[in-house]
Amino acid sequence: MTYLILESRAAYCVALGEDGRCVKCANMRYEVGDRVENIIELKIPEHRDSRRALRVVSLCAGLAACVCIAFFGWYRPNYAAYGTMRMSINPDVELTLSRTERVLDAEALNADGAALLDGMDFSGLDAAEAAEALVEKSIAGGYLTEGGQVTVSVDGGSEEWRRETEDGALTALEERYGTFAVIRTPDDPVVTIPVPAPSPAPPPSPTPVPTPAATPSPSYAGDDWDDGDDDGWDDDWDDNDDDDDGGWDD
Repeated sequence: MTYLILESRAAYCVALGEDGRCVKCANMRYEVGDRVENIIELKIPEHRDSRRALRVVSLCAGLAACVCIAFFGWYRPNYAAYGTMRMSINPDVELTLSRTERVLDAEALNADGAALLDGMDFSGLDAAEAAEALVEKSIAGGYLTEGGQVTVSVDGGSEEWRRETEDGALTALEERYGTFAVIRTPDDPVVTIPVPAPSPAPPPSPTPVPTPAATPSPSYAGDDWDDGDDDGWDDDWDDNDDDDDGGWDD
């Protein structure tokens, strides 16, 4: 049988056996916390050491109670698996959670999920923080684009725990990514966010047609010149015209 050393004195030790019984044994240089076998049990005369034996039993019971309180009150809620949260984007990932929503483990459910989890560390993160980190990396990696969908589902634990864990993750994602993607549960109807089409480029402005320049009026000959073919026009508007060229001044 294996014994756990609970108390170490110069002449003896108090050990807790696997059967839950506390005994006094010879101190073979044992230290508190040692696990030993084949101890030399010391017999306590009933007529003289009954009160001391009672003290030893009480001590063992108190230590056992402390261990139980530590395990069930602190360790188990924080480090024992209680439920899971699955996130489906295109990468499919399942997180193992404690009762306090602490992330204990992450498992990829498809190849994209394995690529997404590569290099990620969830130490110290709760369910909502881990969900945000997964969506952020999905966007950076091109797995999630505008108008895409993120499905969150929680399993295990109590009904109240599932509801609170799911609501916490959904609220965190809605606040940060609700205008970018559809955040939903498997029971929600599929919703599509319309992505606005890019605005068309404005048509090019028409090129103005140049206005043709006015043709200047022809110049007329001076008083001392007449070509004889201008049909009665007087070149210089004087009264000297022989009317030989139809009224033009020679």
